[in-house]
Amino acid sequence: MKSLKRQTNIIILFLVLDLFLLGTVLFFLFWYNDSRPAKNYTYQRLSTDSSIRQTAGSSSAVSQNAVGGPPSVQDSYSAIIASVRPSVVNIEAVNPERAGAQAASSIYRFENTRTPAQSLVVSGIIVGSDGYILTNYHSIKGAEAIYVSVFGSSDSRYQAGTIKFDEGNDLALLKINATGLPVAGLGDSDRVETGDIVFAIGSPFGFEHSVSSGIISDNKRDIIIEGRFYSNMVQTDAAINVGNSGGPLVDIQGRVIGINTAIWAPTGVFTGVGFAIPVNWAKNIMQLNEL
Repeated sequence: MKSLKRQTNIIILFLVLDLFLLGTVLFFLFWYNDSRPAKNYTYQRLSTDSSIRQTAGSSSAVSQNAVGGPPSVQDSYSAIIASVRPSVVNIEAVNPERAGAQAASSIYRFENTRTPAQSLVVSGIIVGSDGYILTNYHSIKGAEAIYVSVFGSSDSRYQAGTIKFDEGNDLALLKINATGLPVAGLGDSDRVETGDIVFAIGSPFGFEHSVSSGIISDNKRDIIIEGRFYSNMVQTDAAINVGNSGGPLVDIQGRVIGINTAIWAPTGVFTGVGFAIPVNWAKNIMQLNEL
């Protein structure tokens, strides 16, 4: 009987010790949480509205959202496009010279689809605030007249003259009588890498200042266009079509790294393979005292 009572007392003692230890642990847990400084977590929606936007021609095009947080992907892309679009123009070439017979390959310039008497509407890039514009030479070659429409200008239509051209590289420099124009920032096409994000801006099928996006599919593509060999062209899958010729291919920092020129299109429309002239080729033609 005494043995049973002793065993009962031991069990009760262990239960008391267990409860004491459990209470001690719970006490320290609650005390630790109460003594820690409170953290304030702020949650916000990603917004396409930004309080800070770069002006046209800025070399950096990253914005902050309205509440001052880090930039969202949407904000950054919107700021890039907003910084470049004003420096892209529409060019109307009245009865330009038609290209010769198309080569057997399906790589061709967009304008071969036009009729002989049809004026041609393409794109260009403002590279000088006093009216210098870069575009493709094949788009304006032999034109009876050239007219340029500037984005958002009150006097948006100007007659242009050809200042300089490089037929071998398919580039031309035009001049209009205007000042204070927004100038596109130029990048370094030698530093372009395959996989880089890019944007194409122009007037495909007459839809002016349209934007498409893609990547650099190859940064050094050798191709033949209408019998002429071009080396180290920039290949992209950003959608470019009729009217994009002469418009910019822009990198993620809003800098022009190429001039859209040709597509591979067995069906006559964009199939995911487009080509741009590296912008570094254009820097020679732009070496004028006025620029």
